Amino acid sequence: MIRGPLTYTPKEAQRSHRLNKRLERAFHGQQPFSEALHVDIFTYLTTFRRACDAAGLTHGQALPLMVFRLAGNAKMAFSGALKSTLGRKRYAIRTYGDAVNWLLSKYATHATMANAYQDIMTMKQPDNEEPTAFSHRVETECDLRNGLFYI
Repeated sequence: MIRGPLTYTPKEAQRSHRLNKRLERAFHGQQPFSEALHVDIFTYLTTFRRACDAAGLTHGQALPLMVFRLAGNAKMAFSGALKSTLGRKRYAIRTYGDAVNWLLSKYATHATMANAYQDIMTMKQPDNEEPTAFSHRVETECDLRNGLFYI
């Protein structure tokens, strides 16, 4: 894939779409990552890994399919990084691991993590909210952060 052309042949494109449909079933209708909430990158990566495992995909097959589960600016930035080079014609993102590291370095910055932690720590219970409802809301927020914070 590294030495080959960056465009797919019609046969490769059809195979890629077929593999993406297998991933779609594993995602159970979860929306693609669109960088609206940067902390959602953890949910995206965890779900993508589980979906690949469920669909029986290898890391080599997963790398080009990552772009199908991205949307908006995140998709454009990732596609651009796939085509960019470092040094002498060596692509910046060559492996699945490179892609995961690139996504984490772009969206899971220290500031993002600090803001997510601060949002949870400063949650307040309104007077008209039941304690169990507040507890459920806090648990839901922690779950949205994909287990990064303990209740």
